[in-house]
Amino acid sequence: MENNDDQKIIITGVVLINGDLAACTLTADGELQWTECELRKSLSMKKDVLGFVVEGKEIRVKAVIEKDEGICCGQFSEDFVRKDFVFEPMVDQDEWCYKLRQHLDSLRRPKRLLVFLNPFGGKKSAREIFLKEVKPLFEDANIQLEIQETEYQLHAKEIVKYMDISKYDGIVCVSGDGVLVEVVNGLLERPDWRTAIKLPIGMVPAGTGNGMIKSLLDTVGLRCCARSATISIIRGHKRSVDVATISQGHTKFFSVLMLAWGLIADIDIESERFRWMGSARLDFYALQRIICLRQYNGHITFLPAPGYESYGQPASFSLYKEPPVSDKELGYQGPETKFECLRWRELKGPFVTVWLHNVPWGAENTLAAPNAKFSDGFLDLIVLKNCPKLVLLSLMSQLSDGTHVQSPFVIYLKVKALVLEPGACVDEPDKEGIIDSDGEVLGRGKKTYKCEQKTLMSYDKLQITVDQGRPKKLLVFVNPFGGKKTARKIFVEEVNPLFEDANIQLEVRETKYQLHAKEIVKSIDLSNYDGIVCVSGDGVLVEVVNGLLERSDWRIALKLPIGIVPAGSGNGMIKSLLFPVGLPCSAKSATISIIRGRTRSLDVATISQGTTKFFSVLMLAWGLVADIDIESEKCRWMGSARFDVYGLQRILFLRQYSGRILFVPAPGFESYGQPASCSVDKELPVSDKALGYQGPDTKLEDLEWREMKGPFISVWLHNVPWGAENTLAAPDAKFSDGFLDLIVMKDCPKLALLSLMTKLNDGTHVQSPYTSYLKVKAFVLEPGVRIDEPDKEGIIDSDGEVLARGKKSYKCEQKALMSYDKLQITVDQEKMLKLRWV
Repeated sequence: MENNDDQKIIITGVVLINGDLAACTLTADGELQWTECELRKSLSMKKDVLGFVVEGKEIRVKAVIEKDEGICCGQFSEDFVRKDFVFEPMVDQDEWCYKLRQHLDSLRRPKRLLVFLNPFGGKKSAREIFLKEVKPLFEDANIQLEIQETEYQLHAKEIVKYMDISKYDGIVCVSGDGVLVEVVNGLLERPDWRTAIKLPIGMVPAGTGNGMIKSLLDTVGLRCCARSATISIIRGHKRSVDVATISQGHTKFFSVLMLAWGLIADIDIESERFRWMGSARLDFYALQRIICLRQYNGHITFLPAPGYESYGQPASFSLYKEPPVSDKELGYQGPETKFECLRWRELKGPFVTVWLHNVPWGAENTLAAPNAKFSDGFLDLIVLKNCPKLVLLSLMSQLSDGTHVQSPFVIYLKVKALVLEPGACVDEPDKEGIIDSDGEVLGRGKKTYKCEQKTLMSYDKLQITVDQGRPKKLLVFVNPFGGKKTARKIFVEEVNPLFEDANIQLEVRETKYQLHAKEIVKSIDLSNYDGIVCVSGDGVLVEVVNGLLERSDWRIALKLPIGIVPAGSGNGMIKSLLFPVGLPCSAKSATISIIRGRTRSLDVATISQGTTKFFSVLMLAWGLVADIDIESEKCRWMGSARFDVYGLQRILFLRQYSGRILFVPAPGFESYGQPASCSVDKELPVSDKALGYQGPDTKLEDLEWREMKGPFISVWLHNVPWGAENTLAAPDAKFSDGFLDLIVMKDCPKLALLSLMTKLNDGTHVQSPYTSYLKVKAFVLEPGVRIDEPDKEGIIDSDGEVLARGKKSYKCEQKALMSYDKLQITVDQEKMLKLRWV
């Protein structure tokens, strides 16, 4: 790839490559670029680079290159080929290492993984695959591994059910689909399953079927092999998948792949005796089973997805209701579906096979359900009834490309739920069949094949429902004092009815005083909830964030999604979330977004003063903007209009403040300010016993700082674009880019300032020559006194909270969290929040 001169540079310098001098550059976009043999070459830190090591004076960059891309040429049998890039910086080797590590850390890749090896799966090659193909890649990526070999059926489930999940960034299964299913069931049977199920699970194919990893890799054009799977895990890519709940009385089994009864189940389970053949056993035994074809009596009842209502006949009987679940039962109990209220259809036997699929591929060479989606809330149902053997042989050969579903002998549709009532073999009524789910023997009837697997349920009526992963229970904070004091009314009239329609349980808490929400969140058992919702302005959101980050289990707590419903004065965060997707900043839009259950990551800024810390997600202001935000509290009854009214007053009686700001500019903004004239203070050491998140591990004194000196009209630091519903403060701000947007105003005539304030609604104020607008990685504020009245100081405001209040400044009810003195602000791209959005 050729170097783009417009790309922002993080570090550049002269290096030695194979004994020759060359220019090497790392750009802000993560391109490592150099010239070798008069050819421009590059590596993508995100796509190609696994990690790097220092070997004496040289830096060895470990990379994997997709064939025909990057610095490689020619054809390869694999999707990726490994390639090292070795260079020796002439100067600043430590700086090169620091910049490379900093960029890799910003990609939020996993750092520590629990790996399950199944040495008995497939051709019993999992251990060899791991040692030769998987482990070296993880080592190159500097990922710590804890290895656990499974020794018997459900071993992985037992481990996962009781382990401390906070120690890991994910779980990897080097196996077929069986260990994956055990892990999922173990996570969902934990009392803290709501938290546990958020732990990512990776797959490396080392079994017979490998249907899940084939489905995942095929959708992005990669081969189903250990190398492609491992690289995908290292890159940290994730995909949501529906979970199907199979229930029989109180007994439950959670499926992510498929359920089969009849021909497919017989092939899958009875071919176990030929496991030494690997995946070929399935084809071999399928031929035998078709020649000696069985049909089964039975009955299936299903709830069709929209567009499939014509399949089957209306159900002619009332459905079985599940027995009530004890309040003391732990673990996930499946979706709360009222079966009897739904419009069911039915098909009666005899059946050749009934096959229910959650993902497209059932095995590496079996595209069972070509239209299946990972998280659409439906299951794909494939039914074969009367079918000649020759046609059936032809259909089996078409499984490799999914064209079997086009046959008139195949019924193929999508369903929301299914009830299976299995019967006896038509030719031998004293014999019954096998029900198979994800390779596990779910139910085994009379005189069926006996294998080593234990049966999880009886050969009887089963109910299958799918859960799309939307929230089930939410903790809701309502701030009755925010804005125009309408939060309670908004919740009762607009928010609660939508949650009730979505069958979402709510635990509602009204905040009674400043930091009340923080106190609750800091000590409450979060495993009871799928998320937190703030019906308020931005203030309660900030309290919740600080409460989560001050917990001893903050690493787990931070994974809990937070939703916002606008009911305050500013509402800058929810405006920033809804505006990019074209939705109005309203309670209805916000609530529907929460119900849909999608999330968006957000950087967290750490504001520190000594050992005192405050975590910010919205903004920090000092000067004009802070004065307007805090001093207009006396006009809170006006709602958001208070900002405009008081803003005019403050401009007419304009204040300026002495002081100094220091900052580490983002790439491309190094020309702002002057080189810092003094070293930055080092933070006080933190006790090993300190609880909660302590902020990013940034060595402030090692960074290249710039500075600006006062007097200042306003200093405004933003994490998201909108500061309020009508204030597009930082139009270029991103939610998770690892930077903060800094807006500085110094000398500015009052008329020009009035004009700038009117441009805040569309963000064009940043184009003014009176405004300095840049991105920074870190920031230090040294606030001073007012120019016109040196005995008076100002206010420092963060996310609507009074962070610090100087001498003779406006006194409001809010307590100041810090002193009016030097503050340090750093942003952490790895410790991100998950916000509900649409």
